[in-house]
Amino acid sequence: SRRSLGSSASLTQPLRRLRVLERTLRLERRRDWFRAPSYSAADAAIADAIRRLEGLRERTVKGEGHALDH
Repeated sequence: SRRSLGSSASLTQPLRRLRVLERTLRLERRRDWFRAPSYSAADAAIADAIRRLEGLRERTVKGEGHALDH
């Protein structure tokens, strides 16, 4: 079953995985002698996903992510 992305703790693992993916892409780019055009698109997509999850986590920590503001 899928967990809801409503709590700050539930966002930790996806953020960690995205950061590992970001690092892997950065290391792989160093080895790319032919400068594949897909790296910049992948890098932008990963950075966007990280920004979105961090924003969601910040709202959750502040309490803005709850319907009843509890």
